[in-house]
Amino acid sequence: MKAVWWKDRKVSNHKVLAIIPARSGSKGLANKNVLPLAGRPLLAWSIEHAQNSKLTTRVICSTDDEKIAAIARQYGAETPFLRPTELSGDDATDSSFTVHAIKWFKKNENWDTDIVIILRPTSPLRDPADIDGLIKMMIENPNAHSCLSVLEAEKSPYKMLRQQSNGFIVPLIKCEVPDQLNAARQTLPKALQQTGAIHGVRGPIAIKHNTVIGSLILAYEPRYKSVIDIDSLEDFARAEQILKQHPPVQE
Repeated sequence: MKAVWWKDRKVSNHKVLAIIPARSGSKGLANKNVLPLAGRPLLAWSIEHAQNSKLTTRVICSTDDEKIAAIARQYGAETPFLRPTELSGDDATDSSFTVHAIKWFKKNENWDTDIVIILRPTSPLRDPADIDGLIKMMIENPNAHSCLSVLEAEKSPYKMLRQQSNGFIVPLIKCEVPDQLNAARQTLPKALQQTGAIHGVRGPIAIKHNTVIGSLILAYEPRYKSVIDIDSLEDFARAEQILKQHPPVQE
């Protein structure tokens, strides 16, 4: 059964598809996508965030498991298909399930996707307002292929080392700052790391190049300054503590 709530949404002229990927397999923690986080299944947080976004047009859960699909529908996501087995293994990529979803909607509903927003359940620290902020950034920069939520890296890669075959160590990445290994952090180039919480890609780029990245990538800095990728019960506990202290905000 398909949800149809999206048809009445007032959005921009861009068709924005929010995908919550939730396959059944997990090497780290079994069934983690539906385990409870602060009283709700983990994937329910991402579904709610997408629904509270003002610019998403449709919200779907891409999963290979009917039980997960049923829970996703319970919380308001569409589940128009079950993801093929070959796109659900440990080696499945974001590109594979994204391109599959775009092509499915084009073939079965003649519905084109301008922008895809990937909201990983395992990175639940996000504000719906930041989803809209990232979408707006992509709309305002039409040449961009994708946009990633990022924060300044906790440790500068310009301070990191690698060992050569002769045994001596050298900077992992060289920069133009003199004596970079001893230089003050603020004098080094700013390094960014993905938060994993929000990832946007243009539908035509994903289809043409089979990618969710491309070569022209925008950086969006969200309000949450914590990075988490849930893969253990300890991660659940840490995420729950952060959510209690800093609940999502919708403007």
